Amino acid sequence: MSKFVCNVQKFKGGQLYGMDIHIQRKTENHSNKDIDVSRSNLNYELVNGQQNQHYFTAVKKRIEQGYTGKKELRKDATLACGVLISSDKQFFEKLTTEQERQFFQTAYEHLCETYGKENIISAKVHKDETTPHLHAIVVPLTKDGRLTAKELFDRKALTALHNNIPKKLKERGFNIERGEKNANVKRMETDEWKRIQKQNQVTVKINPDDTVPRVLEKTLLNKIVETPEQVAERLNAKYIEPLTAELSDLKTDIAVQKVADERKQFAKSMAKSSEDDFAKLYFKVKSFGTNHVQNVLEKCMQMIEKMNTEKQQKDSLAEQEKQAQKEQAKKADLYGSKDNLYSVMDFGPAPYNFEDNGEKSFYVVLRSIANNQTVVKWGDKIKDTVEKLALRIGDFVRLKGEELEKAQRIEEPKQKTGGMKL
Repeated sequence: MSKFVCNVQKFKGGQLYGMDIHIQRKTENHSNKDIDVSRSNLNYELVNGQQNQHYFTAVKKRIEQGYTGKKELRKDATLACGVLISSDKQFFEKLTTEQERQFFQTAYEHLCETYGKENIISAKVHKDETTPHLHAIVVPLTKDGRLTAKELFDRKALTALHNNIPKKLKERGFNIERGEKNANVKRMETDEWKRIQKQNQVTVKINPDDTVPRVLEKTLLNKIVETPEQVAERLNAKYIEPLTAELSDLKTDIAVQKVADERKQFAKSMAKSSEDDFAKLYFKVKSFGTNHVQNVLEKCMQMIEKMNTEKQQKDSLAEQEKQAQKEQAKKADLYGSKDNLYSVMDFGPAPYNFEDNGEKSFYVVLRSIANNQTVVKWGDKIKDTVEKLALRIGDFVRLKGEELEKAQRIEEPKQKTGGMKL
């Protein structure tokens, strides 16, 4: 009988970037050779309305809605957990397409029952690799509004997942069981997990042939080849720009899409609420007669008052956001020219090994004050710079080539060496 595979990973904010690119197949440059891009169209999402929304944005939005803690979240807090569900290749080969979908749907429904449907940001099934598997992104919020992956995914909770999901699958006719509690089977499950995890690794490698300057023009006596700057520009266009293009969606998701989604959701909720309330009133009048007309009118007035209050709250939130943008613009004015002025949006360890030496890399996300474009810089030097400048999110910096320096306010006089101010 085939064994059930279930493994959990914890993700901090920065790690959600890489998971978003990989799980949602936002690049075709996969280091995993088992990914068949011609079959990626067979992948499907089980969460209604997900529509490729960036994981970082969706997770942040859910935390803002459900977190009730008084303390501000730490920068290194676990914001989401990834749950991978699968089995062996032979198990899926015996299933029809509909049975396979029911397998993952059953697992997804159990996660919704356990952690709350509203906390399942995404549940993506990959069919373009050797073995079908499900990636679920879960925000670890408790019912009382605490964010705690440590509690929701402790040893007891993980044991329950390994026991209960295969039990439910077996009740629905699937020939599968939980791995036996012994070292050999645990080793087999771990090896399977490591294989799938290796397939999910996202890396960026530059083809050595691309670094060779290309011939631009042949003359009678010699050849005109690319300058180092032209080579760098070509490599950036091929390797770096696809990544930065994906990461730059963060700014749009946070600053624009969030407002649009809130307005759209508000309109839908109001329409649904109005429809339901009027239907209840109609049937109440029909059942009890004209004696309840006054009660109906009072409820209508209450409903109208509620709608007006909610509209005022939305208008107030929109005004607050507008004022916040003005304050940010005011602060930026204190730093002079905006041509190379950037605001620090986020920084931290990269989710994958982008460096040739195999070491963990470091990233910083910057937003241009001049044109609102997002720029991402990677590398160990970035970490040294962030620590040296003691950067914080919201600080203003100057980007000169690949070098970062802290922006100086124009009213701050330059320090003079020697002497003493009296």
